[in-house]
Amino acid sequence: MKHRLSSLEDFLISSDLSVDAQLDDGWGESFPVKGREIEASVLFADISSFSSRTMDLSSSETLIFANIFFAWITAEALHESSGIVDKYIGDEIMLVFSKEFGSSNPFSEALTAARRMAENDFLSYSPHIGIASGQVTVGYVGTPLKYNCSVFGSAVALAARCAAIKRDLATHGCCSSIIAFPSDSWNGNDFDALFPPKRFSYPTKDFVEQPTTWKLIDQ
Repeated sequence: MKHRLSSLEDFLISSDLSVDAQLDDGWGESFPVKGREIEASVLFADISSFSSRTMDLSSSETLIFANIFFAWITAEALHESSGIVDKYIGDEIMLVFSKEFGSSNPFSEALTAARRMAENDFLSYSPHIGIASGQVTVGYVGTPLKYNCSVFGSAVALAARCAAIKRDLATHGCCSSIIAFPSDSWNGNDFDALFPPKRFSYPTKDFVEQPTTWKLIDQ
């Protein structure tokens, strides 16, 4: 497996900044703005019905429940992938894929990560998943007391809104797994390559293929 960056901060440290300035905060102090503009695909995923599923758990049990989700979803999403975890927010995870990180096709890589999450959901987290692509800025955010690296841009907000589509459809009992993204993101991708049939092996070493149950629906 090729070398993969472990964090957005690693990426910024090893890259030339396209945004590097000192700005006035309006109260006589200055603050730095540092980052790099890139093209990327952003993936949001969170646990279905998190509040109701953790209502009867203790705070520590809720922490464990969320961490099991993050450990599982990170392993599935980043399997043989160059994606980077941006952040964990409550029960939500945000992943970023970009050619700058080594991806040949960020959108298809994000989509493959989402498919793996849905197809290997043995603990029935039923994650809400949204993907969006576009120009984003990877930058430092915060103050000298506390800061981190994150991704900013309209694609981030759009990916979050796409993830919310599953919540709306779930209330009507529609589909067990949904990966939502803007229709123009598809851009002629090969459906059969991104959603291949599953192969199962038997003791006789024969393989049986199960046709994909995924469908591409334009809403």
